Amino acid sequence: MAEMRKGESMIRIAVIDDDAACRTQVKETIQAYAESCQRSIEVETCGKAKELLWKLEDKRYFDIFILDVELPDMNGLMLAQKIRMYQFRPRLIFISSHIEYSPAGYEQQAYRYIMKDEIPEKLPPALDFLVKELEEVKKRYYIIETYSTLKKLDHDDIYYLQKEGKYIWFYTAGGEEKERCSLSSAFNRLQSEDFLYIDKGIIVNIKHVLQISGGKIIMRDKKEFPVSAGQFQKVKKAVSVYWHSRM
Repeated sequence: MAEMRKGESMIRIAVIDDDAACRTQVKETIQAYAESCQRSIEVETCGKAKELLWKLEDKRYFDIFILDVELPDMNGLMLAQKIRMYQFRPRLIFISSHIEYSPAGYEQQAYRYIMKDEIPEKLPPALDFLVKELEEVKKRYYIIETYSTLKKLDHDDIYYLQKEGKYIWFYTAGGEEKERCSLSSAFNRLQSEDFLYIDKGIIVNIKHVLQISGGKIIMRDKKEFPVSAGQFQKVKKAVSVYWHSRM
């Protein structure tokens, strides 16, 4: 994985193929692309469709899915439909040894259908298009995607995130929004130095912090959060460094 540049967002790619040699080839091709253009890309591989579905059930999020059409437990076309139950508009690339599945692949709104013997030549440009598209989206926005809803939150409008049960609540300048995911997943998708964990259940946007004193942090909307004694100096230093870097 290439070293992450300051302010850069991690791109997460899932590769699903029952052929171990092909999984390795795809992963190495992605890593070579990441190194060549100095982008931060994390690759996870699965040998079966159910392995990916377990990850999605566990609230894992992937920016790009590279799917073999022929899998032992479920074909890739059906898997694409399953993925949409977890992510509203997934970015899909199909790989296969059989050209006859190509029309069905594009019916699943795949960006590319790549023959396996053309992976080294065809996969990098396909990745480049999708990665650049993702980078534009991720520069300033957090996307909340469900099967029936698509919402875009400007980072500057987010005051803080708070975990309540299975949901993460986003408190923003325009009101409140919620998403069913883990707080760590939301933090990873934000990938911005503007945001800071202050305890296990709360992330704040440092831009909207007004004051830290008396063992608590005070936000722009007057909300106050207690900070544990063990975390107070760490949080205070992080906010101080952020503020001074922007003076």
